[in-house]
Amino acid sequence: MKSNLFNRLLATTALAALLSVPVSAQALPVLFGDAAANGVSISNIEPGQTVTATTLLQLQAEDGSIITLEPGTVFTLTGEGDSISIELISGAARVASSGLPISVSRGGVTISTSGGAFSSFASDDGGLSGRVNQGTATVANASGTREFARGEGYEATETSIAGTFTPPQPGSTQYAQNQTEDEPDYSPADQQGSTGSAIVEEAAGGGGGGGYGGTPPVTGVVVPLTGDEDSGYTLVYAADAIGIDARDPAKVTIGANGELNQYDLEPGMPERLERNSNQSLERGESNGVFIERWAGGETRGNYFNVNNGTTFSDMGRTSHQGFHLAYGKPSADVPVNGVATYSLVSATKPTIDNGQFAPGTFSGEMSILFGPMLGIGIDFDIDMPGDHIYNIKTPGGVAAPTTGGIYYDPSSQVFRVNSITMAQGGAACPTANCDAVVYGFFGGTDASDIGVSYQIMDFSIHYDDLFRAKRISGAAVFTQAGYTPGGGSGPAAMESGAIDAPLVASPGNVKWYGSLFYSPAINFQTAKNLGGQNDIVAWGDDGAVTYIQATEVSLARYDRGTAVTADLYGTEYMQIGRWNGGDITVNLIDEQTFSPNGYQGIVYLVGSMLSSSLRPENIIATYDLAGATAPIFAGGNFAPGVFAGTAAIQFGAANTNAKMGLDATVTMDEGGDIVVYNISTTGGTATPGTSEITLFGSQINGSYQVQSPDGVACSGSAVNCNVNVNGFVGGPQAREAGINYLIGNNMASAIYGAAIFARDDVGDTLDGYLMGMTYAIRSPDSAVLAGSFGDISAGATDITILNNEVKEIHGYNNSYTPGVATVSEVGGSPSVISWQRWSDGQIGGQSFGSPRTTVLGENQSMHVLAWSPATNLPTEGVATYTLAGATNPTIADGSVAPGTFDGAMAVAFGFGNTKVGIDLDVSIGGHTYNIATTGGVVTPSSSQMSLGASASFSSTIDLTPGGVACPDAACQAKVAGGLAGSGGSHAALAYTISANGNPTAKAVQGVAGFERGSIIAP
Repeated sequence: MKSNLFNRLLATTALAALLSVPVSAQALPVLFGDAAANGVSISNIEPGQTVTATTLLQLQAEDGSIITLEPGTVFTLTGEGDSISIELISGAARVASSGLPISVSRGGVTISTSGGAFSSFASDDGGLSGRVNQGTATVANASGTREFARGEGYEATETSIAGTFTPPQPGSTQYAQNQTEDEPDYSPADQQGSTGSAIVEEAAGGGGGGGYGGTPPVTGVVVPLTGDEDSGYTLVYAADAIGIDARDPAKVTIGANGELNQYDLEPGMPERLERNSNQSLERGESNGVFIERWAGGETRGNYFNVNNGTTFSDMGRTSHQGFHLAYGKPSADVPVNGVATYSLVSATKPTIDNGQFAPGTFSGEMSILFGPMLGIGIDFDIDMPGDHIYNIKTPGGVAAPTTGGIYYDPSSQVFRVNSITMAQGGAACPTANCDAVVYGFFGGTDASDIGVSYQIMDFSIHYDDLFRAKRISGAAVFTQAGYTPGGGSGPAAMESGAIDAPLVASPGNVKWYGSLFYSPAINFQTAKNLGGQNDIVAWGDDGAVTYIQATEVSLARYDRGTAVTADLYGTEYMQIGRWNGGDITVNLIDEQTFSPNGYQGIVYLVGSMLSSSLRPENIIATYDLAGATAPIFAGGNFAPGVFAGTAAIQFGAANTNAKMGLDATVTMDEGGDIVVYNISTTGGTATPGTSEITLFGSQINGSYQVQSPDGVACSGSAVNCNVNVNGFVGGPQAREAGINYLIGNNMASAIYGAAIFARDDVGDTLDGYLMGMTYAIRSPDSAVLAGSFGDISAGATDITILNNEVKEIHGYNNSYTPGVATVSEVGGSPSVISWQRWSDGQIGGQSFGSPRTTVLGENQSMHVLAWSPATNLPTEGVATYTLAGATNPTIADGSVAPGTFDGAMAVAFGFGNTKVGIDLDVSIGGHTYNIATTGGVVTPSSSQMSLGASASFSSTIDLTPGGVACPDAACQAKVAGGLAGSGGSHAALAYTISANGNPTAKAVQGVAGFERGSIIAP
């Protein structure tokens, strides 16, 4: 089997580190490249779409995770939002997760990660193969699971998982021109050199990318690679075109004068970049941590040429541009706790992508908070001549290291600080949408030194065709100036609040919704939305939630452990709080310990969400604040603040979206500056209909911008401060509304909190909510109707029924509602049995957290039957059941108008041997099908159908062929149902008629209810 390794970050690698504030995404945006669905170019990838990557394609998730697809790759996005899943049909993908759970599946094989990076190839045997590039990933199939660590390869089919994948090897480590056509990464440019290439023309001032400032590069030559090799290095870089990233473990080749001539990514990865004709500029070193800038020539080698050609490996750079590197062997140990300050030893001259300014100067300092959570303080000044002085500063600077927005890998000692807000100004930051990213690693002894690369970027600036914009890049090395042991624990734990009442599920049902915000991030994940049915929530004697298990696409578990709860508040229907000041166990893919201090924590909102069919209609409900968590900063740099506000919800007609208005403020003491963030929506509570916050069913979601108060979360005074709100309404008549909110323009300095608002004008009932019900649905198979599910049934289910109409079936990991479909032929007996038919529209509900998409035609139907299983059944005698009502039978593909139903049932009760007899007539399309058991209703004791567990019955009965359902020699009816109510007062029956009794295209389907007469003693 031949595979080509796919590990390409391109110029937009920097975007993988630039994390946007999380919102509830409806699609994955195309970050780079082109994609098509059904031959039409698209800019957003919608769930369920089958998409072809017409060029190299990159997608960005809401947390900054990057998914890269090889040209020609065909795939389907099968899940998005809180986790992403991709079905790979052909081609190759690379995932670089910033914390969001992401999986790739093919042929019964799934590989998933949260915070790691991996490649996946569609292998010849129908499965997947690839390599884990960062962190860990789990490969699963029907036979089990296996975890792979960074650098390990995998091959998996539906039945086997092996660690045998070997990527193609790069060419000679001595001379690039020695590579031959037989080698898998061969490119004609490897032999031809770069003479006349578009890259060289553009770097020299020609080509489609426009001229670049500075002295043109030395091109068209191949410099033999010389020097001493050494292994085990970590490398961080920032460069025009390619972006910013880290590489480890790497092998380096050092020249006679200490210059870096090549780095070679180990083990056996197809990235091997040579300095070639570039100068080695601004070299610096401290205790084995080195920096330099490559400029004035063109690189050589292999920057994943199999995917990129030689665009990035054979790239020329003028004297005003640069490939900035910091490299060294990572420190074996770092302090367990304490605070260290670092002073600048040396720095490369910062450069701008297009070289329009001469290289600048760099100054700065750093601080590190060692402890359970790594904290980093940064204060850098970059002076670009003739342009601007840029300041890269984390919230609190070096005086108060932040733990927000930080990724740290102790195995390689690599860290990155994402989304550092930059002030608007200069060529690199023309808008307020400007951020910086810093990569670094600890070197020397006990983290005595730090090597960093940095990049400033404003994504409102367009790239040219070589992916150069106006980013500013550089590298620097720092050495420890001071160290104070201890002090790594931060502010003391905070415990406060109480509940009004313990949580209760909607009667008898464990079904929870809500969300979590993490401060600081866990595996670079800022938030987790709950919402799958049967989520598990546990609480202690004081009613405070201590455990949450979310079962969505992937399992996520949160255990409060030794932490305590601050700002606790809750009612029967929802609860908020903030876990802090201890060790919290978190399991996203693998288990880890999260240890926030008293100013940080997990802010949670959990509860039992009101069924959308039970929402109020056509009113404006007003809400007072019942409880709120004290808002906190992502990095815990300042003390928790104060939330104040009121809310109003404008409910419209059933099955329409509602609007939630907020009049709310968040007040924070930011080091002596009292800053008020006004997060009120447009129209506030006076006119909630104009609000940016929408209720989809009973779920609250909104993202909007408010005026920045010139604080840490949002600098300046423009209307560009991002606010994200999610939550739900709960309790009868939406008695309560709970929200989680996030304020800020990047994750590193955002503010998190939660609040519960309460109405005081509603009662305390749950109308129509019935537990322990059984249901049966007869519908077309998915092969007949997209998204449909055929014949299904389940017991012990909570169902909401109002006026005999099923409003929602709350099934395990599934729910069903009529949505916008037409509901007809409704009948039943309250709390005992209900039947109806849904047709002509899209049904509602969810399947494993994803909205249902089935759209029924005018003559297509889902026949819905619900009943309460019978109790206190007779042990002898015969009862006749007369027809109480039925749905009109339909054809699965809707090709024939609905028909009619008639019939009767009889039950011969016996101790452990109860028989059910039926005699039914189903007429449709000019033909009548008679469904009868042996003995019919006259002698039910002769029937082949017996009563089973939970008073249920089922059987397959041969019928006389004929009509649209059975045009050939075979014809069967599959019937199922049960007795309902006390003493079996009613009977429920569902049926499907076809050649084999399955819900094929021409199958006839329907449901019916029967009422028992008197029992005739034997």
